[in-house]
Amino acid sequence: MLLPRTLFDSLLASFMQNGRTKFIQDLFPSEVLQAQYDAATDPMQKSFIGLMLCYAGGDPIDMRAIQKTFSVQLTPLKKYINKVIRFP
Repeated sequence: MLLPRTLFDSLLASFMQNGRTKFIQDLFPSEVLQAQYDAATDPMQKSFIGLMLCYAGGDPIDMRAIQKTFSVQLTPLKKYINKVIRFP
C-alpha cells in the first residue's frame, strides 16, 4: 500500500521505535495501482484497489459517519502498535 511519503515515514518510524524491529520498504509508483484497477474484473477487487489509490494520493477519508453507523471506536496508533507487536 502506498502512503504519502511523510505519513509512511512517520508510521514506519513509530512501528520500529515501539516494536524494536526493522521493516523493509517496497515502494512502487501509483501507476502500478492504476494499471491493476484498470485491469480488475471483480467488483470487490476494483473497490479495494480504488481505496488504495485514494490512500496513495493522500486523500483523507472522513471516518465519522462510519464510526456513528457501526459504533466503531478507533484505536490510537501507539496503542495499536503495542497490541500487535509482542515484546520478548
